[in-house]
Amino acid sequence: MTLLTPENVAAARAARSAKIEHWKANASQLKQDFADEAHWRRLASRFGVRMPSAYVPGSELRLLRRAAKRAGISGADMRDAFGGGVAHLHELNPHWPAFALIGLILEIAAEKAAA
Repeated sequence: MTLLTPENVAAARAARSAKIEHWKANASQLKQDFADEAHWRRLASRFGVRMPSAYVPGSELRLLRRAAKRAGISGADMRDAFGGGVAHLHELNPHWPAFALIGLILEIAAEKAAA
């Protein structure tokens, strides 16, 4: 078991800061122009999902899984809609930021809620 010593906490904060700086430095490689962005943000509000910043890459699968769970989307729903899980969704859209992939997940949640 790892103890939360002040040194460990400082190292974790430094690693997180470095990760964010790396994301920001490489944000230009991600697509940023989405016509549905406002719609996705409304859906996020409706389902209580927090959208990540535009520089967060879609490879952050933990964020996608958390959003799907929060919106009530199961693995079966993901497979039906996208042919696989969140990793497959990222493989289909490797240059999309996390907020856009979450937007697609939220559209499935909205369709499921309307049915």
